[in-house]
Amino acid sequence: MKRFALRAVLFALPILTLLILLEPLWERAFEGRTKDYVSAMERIAEGGPYSLIVFGDSHAARAIADDLLPSSVADASYGSDSFSDIYLKLRFLETEDSLPDAILLEVDANMFACYRTSSNNRGAVRRLVPIEHFAEVYGEAPSPLLARLQTRFPLLAKENRSSLALYGIEWLERTLLGRTEEQPVGAETSSTWARMTEAEKRTSAENRVRRQFRDRGADPMMIDAFVRVTSFCETRGVAVLGIRYPLSDIYDDLVGAERQAEIDRLLEHAGIRESLDLTRRFAGRDDLFLNQDHVTAEAANLLTEEILEVVLPALRDRSRSSTADLSEPRVGGHRQARLR
Repeated sequence: MKRFALRAVLFALPILTLLILLEPLWERAFEGRTKDYVSAMERIAEGGPYSLIVFGDSHAARAIADDLLPSSVADASYGSDSFSDIYLKLRFLETEDSLPDAILLEVDANMFACYRTSSNNRGAVRRLVPIEHFAEVYGEAPSPLLARLQTRFPLLAKENRSSLALYGIEWLERTLLGRTEEQPVGAETSSTWARMTEAEKRTSAENRVRRQFRDRGADPMMIDAFVRVTSFCETRGVAVLGIRYPLSDIYDDLVGAERQAEIDRLLEHAGIRESLDLTRRFAGRDDLFLNQDHVTAEAANLLTEEILEVVLPALRDRSRSSTADLSEPRVGGHRQARLR
């Protein structure tokens, strides 16, 4: 028995030492972001329920100017959010009695890309919901003891190790190989895209498409997660309005009409017949893009005002009738906002 205990200690000690040594790296790379992620949703839950909540990844987060939102609208979008993360956010809001009347859900091609199966916020969103809700989406739940250990040592959780590994790979690509997958999106507010040459733009956009889609269409896992979101909303009486945010000309051409048409079919199958397609909203306006698929602060101010101008009246119409008209019908039965 003593020999077994000694072996167990000798086996566990290096692992514990490694976890302790790696913890500062985890803290630097993700923990601050995780705390911000959780606190943002807690603030929304405390301030709710809202008439409308915006959900999406960094495209939505960049395109919505929070300071222009009325008190009835909240922005829950966050960089790298997947449909699975959005579903768990909705489950969290439900437990807090803060489900909105409607959601504005990002439904562009990137949200359905296979990239989102590995690059997402599963490590952060896990802190918002009971472990059984998390397991419903991301796999089996750990035992209570393991769950407590994972809280103390985040790298014991598979999703956190995967995130850290992805972070490390991206760092090596940038640092050792000099590879630039895309122009970074940080705290900058003015266009970096417009200052690039046409060759640089194409290289950046091609790398982004290759990384996001890997020559595939909509990923089956992301389709399932999307259906989970829409089904959840339907059974709770939460209206779903779709939205696609602006893309630069080069990037939109590379994403391709075939991928967009596939999403049209998915939206129609899910019963979402009201959506705003802003993909070409800033065609020819490279000065309004930070990179190939994220807009500047100036563009966000324009978009936010125009989105609200269309969506809020539609929601008021919905409250008076069962149909909301966002504007003229477009191909696939969806609707496209008539924005100036």
